[in-house]
Amino acid sequence: DAVAGTTYTIRLGLYPGAAVGAGQFKLEVVPPLAILATVVNPANGHPYHLLEGSSWSAAQARAVQLGGNLVTINDQAEQDYLLANLHTFGGGTRDLWTGFNDVAVEGQFAGVSGETPSFTLWDLGEPNNAGGGEDYANLRKNTPLGLWNDLPDAPTGFHANPSGVVEIGGGFPTFC
Repeated sequence: DAVAGTTYTIRLGLYPGAAVGAGQFKLEVVPPLAILATVVNPANGHPYHLLEGSSWSAAQARAVQLGGNLVTINDQAEQDYLLANLHTFGGGTRDLWTGFNDVAVEGQFAGVSGETPSFTLWDLGEPNNAGGGEDYANLRKNTPLGLWNDLPDAPTGFHANPSGVVEIGGGFPTFC
């Protein structure tokens, strides 16, 4: 995290042999996402933080700040725990971001934590990459079982602003 009043150096350059080209970058002050709830799963001892709604990338960035990653669901028991404790938090149901994504290779989902679980619970016809760019898995708010759906980084409409589920202690933290 950057600290107000501190000077930072940003170095831009090329790798040896790379072609010269134009580019751009943007610096923004983004307040951290609020934690709405924290629960500890007695089955694995992992704490989970429920974040306010956001894009997948903002939720994952906040997860790393908290010392974890967006959740990688490893089995039906963990899915059931998240459903019972976070899917209906605050009344009603909510979409929940997981760390499962296929950003690197379309159609090959993996956990952002580095875990490669064999458990999935995709809804009928999912993942479908509808309209292109649906790279991030979530537990759907409109299914009582929290069946999974793939969404773009910042979905709009009915599935706008899913809440991230941060798992502390699951897999390996992501460093950049």
